[in-house]
Amino acid sequence: MKRLPIQGRPSAPKPGESVWVQSPDELTNPEAFDDKRVSEFEANGFEPPPGVDRRTFMTLMGASMALGGLAAGCRRPDERILPYTKRPEDLVDGKPVYYATSMPSFGSAIGLLVKSTDGRPTKIEGNPAHPSSLGGTTAYEQASVLDLYDPDRSRSPKRRASAGAEHADATAEEAWAYLGDLGRNLRARKGKGFAILLEEHRSPTTANAIAALVRDMPQARLYRFEPFGRELQRQAHEDVLGMPSDVSLELTKADVVVVLDADILGVEASPVKNSKAFAKRRRPESEVAMLGGVAMPMARWYVAEPSPTTTGMGADHRLRVQGRRVIDLAKALAAALAGAGVA
Repeated sequence: MKRLPIQGRPSAPKPGESVWVQSPDELTNPEAFDDKRVSEFEANGFEPPPGVDRRTFMTLMGASMALGGLAAGCRRPDERILPYTKRPEDLVDGKPVYYATSMPSFGSAIGLLVKSTDGRPTKIEGNPAHPSSLGGTTAYEQASVLDLYDPDRSRSPKRRASAGAEHADATAEEAWAYLGDLGRNLRARKGKGFAILLEEHRSPTTANAIAALVRDMPQARLYRFEPFGRELQRQAHEDVLGMPSDVSLELTKADVVVVLDADILGVEASPVKNSKAFAKRRRPESEVAMLGGVAMPMARWYVAEPSPTTTGMGADHRLRVQGRRVIDLAKALAAALAGAGVA
């Protein structure tokens, strides 16, 4: 084993000089301790790896070439590209087409521009002309396009002969025939024994379909399950405003914003629109004046919440409070504002 010299150890300490040691053994027998320290690490860890001789190189290259020859015999099946029998209007091969659409997002709709290449959606961006997106999106909208390319998606309809049996592939004609028979039987029974589980939606098309189903099957049962629904918020708005409604926040007009146990910049109430309004009122007055805009004072944000959120992390002042005490804080704040004459 290669022995490395130990640098920096004096032969003997000078009188009155302090000596630092790692153990009593180093103090009593420093030479033996140096031998142990040399062998503490493997010598190979400090030496360059040995070179490859010609024989080893030729052996490895011959094996790799042989494997390459075997791999060449495993080809992908030939696939033919056929032209359109009737080319769609305004379609150019390789040139993307953009479509304006919208999708549900946190209890509202967000406007999107979808990039489609050769009939396949590939990218989603916000629609600058839509008031809820203003050109931006959240991570949920960006990732939604991946659902179209999920390898676990069903490639065909499935059918099961009996309870507990395995699902087998079925054709589209068989699926439509089964659904037609099922619909006729349910209409004959007025929907008795038929139930549908729905989630919260804001789609007029879905609402019209449900209304038609209830009209044809009055005994059918509809159930709704939404773990993150906004029924309590709508009920509160009905108590205050006289009708169930959703509130659209205009944060650009507020000089002081108080948020109580809500993440309006993260996962609630149009987070894209609110985030853009938040950023607009956080610019210094000098910067706004330099950009040629109307100088407005920076808005102050106060957040009270039980756990960290995106809104709380961006606030000027954040108060950590238990969730059950938020209502007490709201009452105290309302009393203080009423005492100050603020409506």
